[in-house]
Amino acid sequence: SPVAWVACRSLKIKERDPVSGLLVDEDGIIFRCDSGELSEIGAKLPVVLVESAQRRQIEEGRLIEHEGLKYALELVKRANEKFQGSDRPARVVVKDEIMLEMKTLNGILATFSYYDQERQINNLVKLVSHADLQGKSLAKVNLIPRRFVPIHYR
Repeated sequence: SPVAWVACRSLKIKERDPVSGLLVDEDGIIFRCDSGELSEIGAKLPVVLVESAQRRQIEEGRLIEHEGLKYALELVKRANEKFQGSDRPARVVVKDEIMLEMKTLNGILATFSYYDQERQINNLVKLVSHADLQGKSLAKVNLIPRRFVPIHYR
C-alpha cells in the first residue's frame, strides 16, 4: 500500500495527480495512481519531491533509484511512526546531496540530514512537545546540528 506521492519537476511528474501521479510503497516501489480508491488513499499521503532526476531513477514498477528520494521516503516513514495528526509530514523535499526539508501538515519546516535521521526525529519530537508545553508553536528548525539547534517560533 502507498506511503507517499513521488514528484519531480524535471521529469514533469506532478504531485498528487489522480490521473498520472506516481505513488511509492514502503519498500520503495513506484506505481501509478490508477484507481479512484488509490486517489482517495492518496489524498491523505505526503509528497516526496526532487527538482531533477534521471528517468531511470523514478520508473513505474521499479524501486526508487534516486538517492535523495530514498532518504526522503525513509524520513516520511520514520516521521509517521513518531507523530500523530497534524505533526505528520505533508512533504519532504530533497534539497541537495545531503539535506532534506520536511514540512508538516501544521506548517513546521524542519531541515534534516540524509543520515542520522533517528536522532533528528527524536529531537523534533522533544522540541514539538516542549513548544506545546510553553504554548508556542514551532515555525522552523534545523535538526542537523547535534547541539545548539536553531529554532524559530511562530
